[in-house]
Amino acid sequence: MELDAYFPRIRPHVKGCPDIVIRETLRLVLRDVCYRANIWPYKTTLYLVKDIEEYPLDPLPNTEVATVQAIIRPDGTRLESRDSFPPFMTTGTAQFYRHFERGVITVAPKPSQNLLHDIEMTLMPAIDANEVPSSVYADTAEFAPWGVLSHLQMIEQEGWHNPQQAEYNRRRYERSLRQKRIRGLAGISNAEQTAQRRRFV
Repeated sequence: MELDAYFPRIRPHVKGCPDIVIRETLRLVLRDVCYRANIWPYKTTLYLVKDIEEYPLDPLPNTEVATVQAIIRPDGTRLESRDSFPPFMTTGTAQFYRHFERGVITVAPKPSQNLLHDIEMTLMPAIDANEVPSSVYADTAEFAPWGVLSHLQMIEQEGWHNPQQAEYNRRRYERSLRQKRIRGLAGISNAEQTAQRRRFV
């Protein structure tokens, strides 16, 4: 789906804003949505090689890896995601992975044998992408324009400058994005998702 498909929900509220500015802002908003709400799942395989700890990730053309959701061994068990690895690990069966850089993951310990794993990722549009899948458009067509407007309407000394409306659109965008994130984490339900306060013990 071309990014221009979003424009009818944006242009009327920022009259005079150049299309290139709308498009660049839209890309940033869609990247934010994909990173925070994990709405663009992608599965492939990852071949871990003996004594190699770093691996480049290979997403689809015109995309980048937003998050790595899981790395799954042939027996169905999963590597554990870690921000830092335990010290003094030698070689063996890979137990942990770390995704710091967009296109690279690191595993630990270094694999002691060659082994094919499944990997589940979420993608986001590349910084110069001009389209997204129809499924991503369907998930974001209603609220992503609010995120775009929240940025554009804060640009001072432009005819479409409207900070009050920008703040209103920002709140609508964040609320909808939170709901998308909850649905992604908890699964789809017809019931409204809520968070309940509990006393800390």
